[in-house]
Amino acid sequence: MLKRINWHLLGLLAFLLILCLDNMAYRTATPIAEADSIAQRSAVTPSCLPTNSPLPTAAVVTLPTPNPTPSTLPLVASSATPELPVGPIIEDRGSPIFRDHAKTPVLRPAPVKMISTDTVAAAQKMMQILLGPTEYACFDRIIWTESHWNPTAVNAKNGACGLGQASPCSKMENAIPDWPIAPSKQVKWFLSYINRRYGDSCKAWAFWSKNGWY
Repeated sequence: MLKRINWHLLGLLAFLLILCLDNMAYRTATPIAEADSIAQRSAVTPSCLPTNSPLPTAAVVTLPTPNPTPSTLPLVASSATPELPVGPIIEDRGSPIFRDHAKTPVLRPAPVKMISTDTVAAAQKMMQILLGPTEYACFDRIIWTESHWNPTAVNAKNGACGLGQASPCSKMENAIPDWPIAPSKQVKWFLSYINRRYGDSCKAWAFWSKNGWY
């Protein structure tokens, strides 16, 4: 009796084991099949659209044509090439400089002519201050009658020269080498001659008025 029960138990256990194995195989195969089915449906129709709706057509975007590169631009040849100015050939310490490497000429300023600041007006102003109005009037008459206030005046007859007509001219030339352009020096020299010979300009003019010279 016991042996018969054991055989029945073994058969029941074997049946349960086979049932479990079949159930496990079914669970493993089902997800794979469902995944394949979902993949096929996704490839044919999007999930967000109904099956009978047409698929949207993608818009065609036209990109702008890029600018042509410099290599593709047409080359325009200049018909005339301007010539560069050519300077003169300059000798530099005996070594000639070729025409294409000539130096730019250096502009040198023209020599400035020296002009004396000693003028007749300055000489007259100086004597007015030095002599005063009365004596200057006498001195002015002497110089005016002798040379008309011309510092370069020369008498063609006797060679007397200068504002006060020094005679001979060499007497004033020795004292004033630049006498033609130095009227202030001349009047000082003539005033010293007048003071030494007559005492003042009015006495010298009085003598001149009687004799025509002084």
